[in-house]
Amino acid sequence: MQELDQWALMRLQQLKKEVEAAYEAYDFHVLFHAIHNFCTVEMSSFYLDIIKDRLYVSKADDPARRSAQTAMYEILNDLIVMISPVLSFTMEEVWQFMKKPANAPESVQMLPWPEVKEEYLNEELETKFDNFIAIRGEVTKVLEGHRQNKTIGNSLEAKVVLFAEGEALDILKSVEKDLPTLLIVSQVEVNEGAAGGEEATGRADLKVTVKPADGHKCERCWTYSESVGKNPDHPDLCERCAAVVG
Repeated sequence: MQELDQWALMRLQQLKKEVEAAYEAYDFHVLFHAIHNFCTVEMSSFYLDIIKDRLYVSKADDPARRSAQTAMYEILNDLIVMISPVLSFTMEEVWQFMKKPANAPESVQMLPWPEVKEEYLNEELETKFDNFIAIRGEVTKVLEGHRQNKTIGNSLEAKVVLFAEGEALDILKSVEKDLPTLLIVSQVEVNEGAAGGEEATGRADLKVTVKPADGHKCERCWTYSESVGKNPDHPDLCERCAAVVG
């Protein structure tokens, strides 16, 4: 599976531990906040925001797309069971509309309590993404400033040039090939040394320059690419999308 999907499933296992402990202690406010933060912050604002490109653009049988679908299905399946004691009717509705195996129980209330899969826990992966999420937050603040100033409309109109050193450089290099997807921009360039960036961040080891993205907008995925217009059969598509539609 893709590293990001492994991270999402790892966070699910940590959530399961926290929620089960809260139920055992009758601390319903604790489980409410844990599940709410997981869904709104880690899933909606980070994970789901990133993987929607894979889900919308890739071929149906693309391994990266199937990886994301697998993670989402497992997360949903466990979440509805964890939430069912306190939102029983709503979770029952979700279960009835979900795709499920032919031999699945008739009701969500008949599903076994989700077990923690210890093999999904990975301290190294957790540290890697914790560090990256902190850096991503700094870059997002700079992008948001450009959106407010109308220098870009949305983040896909941007090319982000990162000037980093020390810890920030190491973190960025560890995910460099995936940075455009993870930052939801069209292009990313990483430079060693923090002196050249135009805009400071909350970190001394990172500066950011935001430029208009190179190339033209792909009509299918909305990213900007210099490959748009080079395929005579699909002049409005980037190289990636042209390969998908054939």
